[in-house]
Amino acid sequence: MTLLEGLLRVDGTAAAVLNALGVTRERVRTAWLHTADPRPRKTVVQGYSAPARTAVAAAELHAVETTPEGTPVTAATHHLLAVLLADPSSRACVALAELDVSPRVVRHLLSAHTPAPRNLMGRRFRYGPRPGAL
Repeated sequence: MTLLEGLLRVDGTAAAVLNALGVTRERVRTAWLHTADPRPRKTVVQGYSAPARTAVAAAELHAVETTPEGTPVTAATHHLLAVLLADPSSRACVALAELDVSPRVVRHLLSAHTPAPRNLMGRRFRYGPRPGAL
């Protein structure tokens, strides 16, 4: 199973965004079978593959980088999906391309569904001038 299929199994922001675009586990599996190497593997992979472990570690780092200081850091499904979409050669991007789903659209919807970071006082960070300010 790919990480993208795993994200669709877990309730979270990533699954909500992907479901809104019509991406399902069955469609991902079918797309992956179309693009995968048809030669059978000689060994069965137990546990996570090296690229999957790298992606999970990168998602944890992404969570640390996007969480304000002083608040608990929790890597969530949207962090992992953001990391998978950052690499155009990842299995997730290949499967989405096969399904005619643009990673750019997924990133846009993902940013709309994820809460804005908060500062130590619990207020949302403001980007740009305040409304009504010159």
